[in-house]
Amino acid sequence: RPYANYCRSLDPPCLPGDVRHWSQIAAVPTDAFKHFGLRLNTRPGDAGDFAAVFRTSGTTGERYAPRGEHGFPSLRLYDASILRAWQDLALPDLPIRFLTPAPDDAPDSSLSHMMGVLDRSCNTTDSDAFLVRPDGSVALAPLGSLDSPILLAGTALAFLHLLNSDGLPSLPDGSQLLETGGYKGLTIELDKTAFYEKLSRASKVGVTDIHNEYSMTELSSQFYCRGLEAPHRGPHWTRVRVTDALSGEPAAAGGSGFLEIFDLANL
Repeated sequence: RPYANYCRSLDPPCLPGDVRHWSQIAAVPTDAFKHFGLRLNTRPGDAGDFAAVFRTSGTTGERYAPRGEHGFPSLRLYDASILRAWQDLALPDLPIRFLTPAPDDAPDSSLSHMMGVLDRSCNTTDSDAFLVRPDGSVALAPLGSLDSPILLAGTALAFLHLLNSDGLPSLPDGSQLLETGGYKGLTIELDKTAFYEKLSRASKVGVTDIHNEYSMTELSSQFYCRGLEAPHRGPHWTRVRVTDALSGEPAAAGGSGFLEIFDLANL
């Protein structure tokens, strides 16, 4: 009902019978996820019996505002979308080590949940692949004993901390990196080119073998790019457009505006 009321309030209204193309679907502002008790779902009248509720991390802009919440009645579709996108977008078929907390240590983190899904799919050993301990410290010793290539995945902030402390070791030939962006509250951000050059020098992984993952708690799908020049690509059930902030129409080439992401996995 809240979404229906929102659609009717638009000028012109967005009514189900009028929608003929995905671009006509009314996009929901991310602020809609910050109203506690109003978790968006597709079961009208349901008070919210969710299998999981993920919360935004609380960046600088959210420090004094409610953290956004995304409730999932079931995780089956979400988990399937993670694995299918990984397969369809030809992401590395390598064992993965994670510079993130384990899912049990961060149950409200969609990123940790995603890494847990990849852990179960990509890793065949019983060794602990999550290098961030519950107290926030990082266990780097397992990286020093590797003799075959891996994918090392983590947030940009985690990689930056390791770079600043000379803690990022060189990795075996054929290894790759996946950084998920986000400097979360830092006042200084590295230029992407400089950041990747630092990562490459420390890890001995070529810049073209460094991937970026873009997503957010409010989404159920992820977008990926490799190296510095390629654009991000999402799975085939997503669409993206940039709209002018005033008119709501598609922004002019080279212009700025709101990023609207249509994600069918967001049931």
